[in-house]
Amino acid sequence: MYVAQVDENTNKVIKTIVVRRDACMAGGVVTQAATEAHCDPRYGAGYKYYPVLSSTINTPDPGWNYDAAKDMYFEDAPFASWILDETTGEWEAPVDFLDQNGTYQKRTWNEGSGTWYAKKTGDMDGNFWSWNKTSNVWEDTGSTTI
Repeated sequence: MYVAQVDENTNKVIKTIVVRRDACMAGGVVTQAATEAHCDPRYGAGYKYYPVLSSTINTPDPGWNYDAAKDMYFEDAPFASWILDETTGEWEAPVDFLDQNGTYQKRTWNEGSGTWYAKKTGDMDGNFWSWNKTSNVWEDTGSTTI
């Protein structure tokens, strides 16, 4: 089974370790305490060791964050305004957009304006389009730059 080595001060994943499942069990059940007892002397003190269970949200990657209360791993927020979905561990923009069946691609979030920008599929040299969050339509910006 996988175990995440997590910095106890920052809650950042250091690495993922493969260990025998039975080495992390107490009373026939995998526990965090048994996992720590097994991993601490082998992989170093000063860390927390968390078993990655079937109920764990996301797979730990080095540099990711860990929330023990939710048993969830997640990346740093891509932008300050984005909101963490606590059921998926994924970051969501504060403004959603309509994909329109792949008509727009190379979507880019602009934190300063709180707006999505995109290029039309097949026209990567053309103008950027911006998502109008009031009318819920893509609008031509008239510019090839953002």
